[in-house]
This record gives sequence, structure tokens and C-alpha cells, in this order.
Amino acid sequence: MGELETALDYALGHEGWYSNNPKDPGGETWRGIARRHWPNWAGWARIDVAKSQPNFPASLRQDSVLNTLVLAFYRENFWNTLYNDISNQAVATRLFDFGVNVSPNIATRAIQESANTIASSGLRVDGKFGTGTLRAVNAIEPESLIKEFRARKTVYYAAVGIRRLLKSLKDGGWLRAVPKAAIERAVDYATTFMLGWMRRAMS
Repeated sequence: MGELETALDYALGHEGWYSNNPKDPGGETWRGIARRHWPNWAGWARIDVAKSQPNFPASLRQDSVLNTLVLAFYRENFWNTLYNDISNQAVATRLFDFGVNVSPNIATRAIQESANTIASSGLRVDGKFGTGTLRAVNAIEPESLIKEFRARKTVYYAAVGIRRLLKSLKDGGWLRAVPKAAIERAVDYATTFMLGWMRRAMS
């Protein structure tokens, strides 16, 4: 069954510890929690106090209260209670991790599309992880589901990169005359083919 603590250990391996990079749109960040996006998180008060103490920010790693607040944050904002009933931990972990990085809605759409592709599950791709999605996910062999899910994650990230590139070209005047709808059609065309390539590469 899915366990948040295990999934969070995996996700935080990607998120890192403390950072305050002015080039980061999220600003000051602790364990993936960006202050600009989550300014009211209770952990910021403890972090601000720790700034005046020796060995900051390494000292934060030993703060058990702060660690508890991190766990509570991810449970409240990213861990659907139905994830507890996902029969394979690796599936639950990767679904949660992708949700942390992009959004739970996008991650759920990807797992729904994966289930429909592998097992013709007939799920409505709505980004809502309910009991129907849970049943479909649990009915599929985990490795097959993870492989398809990984392909869809990779293509999603590639599409983000393509959109950012095209936006910079459009903002710079190179694509100013190209309608936004045409750009989106080009992105959809590219990602459709990339998905097929990713499946083959991972087979």
C-alpha cells in the first residue's frame, strides 16, 4: 500500500534542502516549499529564527519540528488519501513525485491516460484521483504502468521546454506573426510523436 513517508523521501531527493537563489522564481525554498508560492507555511517562522543562529542553514536539518511541518505540508497539499490504497508503492511514489513537481491534477491526468493506453480502462481524463482511477491503477501490472507513466512525464517536460523556447522566440519577434493556436498545434504534433519514441526507447 502507498505510504507518504516513503514517497516523500523519494521526492525530496529531487527537491534538495535550503536554497535562496535570486534566479529561482519560487525564491527562498526549503525542501521544495517555495516561499513566494507558500508564504503562510508555518515552517518559515522557524527558518527565520534559525538565520540568526550558528551553522545556518545546515542546522535546519536537525530541526525535528521543522521536519514534521514539512511532512504535514505535503500530506495536506499533495497526498490524496486514496494514494494510501494504491497497491504498489512505486506507483504511488512516482504519482506523488510528479504531482509535487508539476501539480497533482497534471500527474493524475498522466496516470489516467497511462491506464487508458495500457488497459483501455475507459477512465475520464479529468485530473481527479477518485475510486475509479484507483481501481484502474491497481488492476494494471505496476512495471507496465510505470513505464507508460514515465514516458508521459518525459513528454510533458519536453513540451514545457518547447513552449518556453517558442515563447522566447515569439517575444523576441521571430514568431510574432504566428498565431498562438498554430504554436499549440505544433507542440501537440511534436509531443504526439515524442510519446511514441519514448515508449520505444523504454521498451
